[in-house]
Amino acid sequence: MSLLLMSWYFVCFVTIILLLIALRSCRKPKNYPPGPKWIPFVGNTYQLAKLSSNKDGQYLAFEELRQKYNSDIIGLKLGREYVVIVFGNDLLSETFHRDEFQGRPDNFFMRLRTMGKRRGITMTDGDFWKVHRSFAVRHLKLLGLGQRRVDELIYDEYQLMIQRLIDTMESVTPTLYLQSAVMNVLWELTAGTKFDDPKLLTLMRKRSSAFDMAGGLLNQMPWIRYLAPIRTGYSLITDINQQLYSLISNNIAEHKRTITDSTRDFIDAYLHQMKKEEINNTTFTEEQLIAVCLDLFIAGSSTTSGTLDFAILAMARWPDVQAKIQSILDEIQPPGTYLTAEKNS
Repeated sequence: MSLLLMSWYFVCFVTIILLLIALRSCRKPKNYPPGPKWIPFVGNTYQLAKLSSNKDGQYLAFEELRQKYNSDIIGLKLGREYVVIVFGNDLLSETFHRDEFQGRPDNFFMRLRTMGKRRGITMTDGDFWKVHRSFAVRHLKLLGLGQRRVDELIYDEYQLMIQRLIDTMESVTPTLYLQSAVMNVLWELTAGTKFDDPKLLTLMRKRSSAFDMAGGLLNQMPWIRYLAPIRTGYSLITDINQQLYSLISNNIAEHKRTITDSTRDFIDAYLHQMKKEEINNTTFTEEQLIAVCLDLFIAGSSTTSGTLDFAILAMARWPDVQAKIQSILDEIQPPGTYLTAEKNS
């Protein structure tokens, strides 16, 4: 058999295999919710991105699909991942309360920030999650979370933020101030110091805008990072991860050097627990500590500050709601009484 003929057979064989894979990738699972047809290998990624751009928001794109298919449950495939979108209070409540929906995503994007392993609290589940969530909540409470100490930290940050706004003397978006304030409070409990790295906070904001809630193109087609590392955000998130790991690792190293029997902050509490655990049979490791600190960092730099930012913008949009909230706050804590209570305590 000639080399040319063998090459022809090989090309035909590869082509047939690719066609079979493409056909299989377009096949929906049995009883899958209604939704748009899938494109081989990329699924609905391109369709969703285009619709989100046309509608000026991913949530509006989802609502368009909901209306188009007349269903409160929409089935998509983003890259190689199956994604189900749920609408309506009743369905959302049922979803949140059923055990089979209590797991966390386990994909490339989620593992990228934790050294390729499932670490931390936010994106883990099962017994591992229960142990570390319980430990974090218990010790953060002991350190003052939900108590007078955190009230004082919040008040100090509030005073500083107000002074900065007064010094600016112009209309501002509160995002930067809120992000810095929330991070300072959380980092005080976690590492015993205020957080002061504007460059890293700027990178975190870029991180939030570069990826959607599902991790974006980088998560849906991880292989594309080799072709377009900048466009997919891979270079950005790698840079952020390196800086965060350096920041947290340096903090842990300093805590190890100065640690005593007392507990100054969360890192101290975790290092004490590591000493108590059996070395060969423990999930309390330095890798896990870095991941938990990273969870707290991201919660402060985006989730918590973003929620507060949205609440302030909503109150600016609806002044009547703002007035009701102010009335409730004044009833709980009458104006001027905090400093008086501080002086008397």
